[in-house]
Amino acid sequence: MSSSSPLDRLWTWLLDAEGSTRTYAILRVGTVCLCWSEWAEGFTGPHGYGLDRVLTGLGLQVFGFLTFIGLYTRFASAGFAATALGIYYYWGHDKGVEAYAHHHSWLLTALSVGVALAPSGRSYSVDRWLALRRSAAAEERGPLWPLRLIAFQLSAIYFWGAYDKLQPGFRSGVRMQHHFMRYFWGSDYPSWPWFPAAAQAAAIGTIGIEFALSVLLFVPRLQLPCILVAVIFHWGLYQCLPVGPFSLAMFLGFLAFLDPDRVHRMIDRLSASAARGEA
Repeated sequence: MSSSSPLDRLWTWLLDAEGSTRTYAILRVGTVCLCWSEWAEGFTGPHGYGLDRVLTGLGLQVFGFLTFIGLYTRFASAGFAATALGIYYYWGHDKGVEAYAHHHSWLLTALSVGVALAPSGRSYSVDRWLALRRSAAAEERGPLWPLRLIAFQLSAIYFWGAYDKLQPGFRSGVRMQHHFMRYFWGSDYPSWPWFPAAAQAAAIGTIGIEFALSVLLFVPRLQLPCILVAVIFHWGLYQCLPVGPFSLAMFLGFLAFLDPDRVHRMIDRLSASAARGEA
């Protein structure tokens, strides 16, 4: 097989590529913050003191704090990911707490697992600071396959979300009409003659955007415009529907599609500009 064959290049991109770990570090900090904002309150004293609830709360707090600051990051992020999986499967599905079984919670869980698989402690962490104090090698490089997994997860969310919306109730715009009347209008059906057509256009547009993003986010030349479209799309969802941290989690996950070395260089340029401004 030629070393330049498409299959070989795909293999390299999926499993052999390496890059800056700063993207992982940003994902690490952001994921912990989002998980705390969504889950932490439910595992505090006012909500009960059962052993399972206390252990889950301690996992969120202890593993979360260590992951956030990047201390014993490999161990801490694995513990935090295990806690997230417990919230989704044990509390969400076994215990039947709907909020923890929602796809919003699954996205946070998937991000937590992705962070645990990555060498996120090599950047912006206490681990890196300690390594530099010991004069140890602390290169901000690592394998990128965990980043690919996160990217595929976001792509799957878009693809299957669009696929599920192909049902007649959504495709016809009826579901859009329901959302509008529930959250903005009231029980009386609007008298506007264009309302059904506008609702159907919004539904078809949503399906088209999600199908397109599931593929085009992987095309390097189209990533920035696609991310811009996606940000506007999710900002609109956040304004109109009770989506919780889902939009912010998707914003964070978009980092998985960007070249980590470009992100590294951009941070260096911003840091240099800030330093010149202070000088």
